[in-house]
Order: sequence, then C-alpha cells, then structure tokens
Amino acid sequence: MMFDKIKVVVFDLWNTLVYDSSKANHEEIAKTLNFADANDFWKFCDQNWFPFDIDEVEFFSKVSADRGVNGGAEKRFLELFRECRNNFYLFEDVIRNLK
Repeated sequence: MMFDKIKVVVFDLWNTLVYDSSKANHEEIAKTLNFADANDFWKFCDQNWFPFDIDEVEFFSKVSADRGVNGGAEKRFLELFRECRNNFYLFEDVIRNLK
C-alpha cells in the first residue's frame, strides 16, 4: 500500500516521549484511595477525570468522598500529584527523533 502524503503523525506522551520519575507517588495515591495499584487509579482517571472539565482539587475531593477516604487526606493527594507533575522528563532521544 502506497501513501501519497503523510498528513498526521501521532505520539503517545507518557512513557513514549516523557517519563515520570515519581512512580512511588502514584502508588501511594492509589493505595490511599483504595485502588489495587497505580494502573487501576490511572484507568479510573481516564474514565472519570480526563474527559471532564474539572481541576485536580475538585477531582480529588470527589474521588476521596466516593471512595470513603478521610477528607483531610486530600491535601496529601494534591501534594503528591503536584510533585508528580514536577518530576517528568523527556527521554533523551525525543528531540532528535522528532526533528
């Protein structure tokens, strides 16, 4: 099959272009929110957070209440989550390969 012109090239972001060095935070968030593991937590986020226009404060407040977690723990979740956002990096060959 021949292609005349490539119109779009799509890349996945996480673990393709960037990596997150704070995986322990993900596991702590998941465990505290009564998820089996971080993957289970992120699957939940894919269905219940990312498609909707809510910020992280609103999301963690709602998920804490829904999962029966003490409301005071929300502050810790937010700290962990925000720390995650500050700990991701491009894989070293990303820029070269994208060029």
